[in-house]
Amino acid sequence: MLLSATQIIIGLALLIWPHPLIERARRNRAKRLDALKDGAEEAFFEERRSLEATYPVAISPWLLRMVGFLSVGLGVVHALGK
Repeated sequence: MLLSATQIIIGLALLIWPHPLIERARRNRAKRLDALKDGAEEAFFEERRSLEATYPVAISPWLLRMVGFLSVGLGVVHALGK
């Protein structure tokens, strides 16, 4: 039951507030790229090149909402199935 409730809560959060997750991903990418430019050691081979070559975080809010919807649905099905 705890798993179902957690899944429903996370799904609802994704449905209602997808933008903070997107902004956090963008912020983390920019922060890591800045650290590498300032001389931080790379965590894996050509990490900096990988971050510079890829497009900025392009997670769609609608994609996160769909994941949230599926999460809520699966949580409800799991809760009712017990």
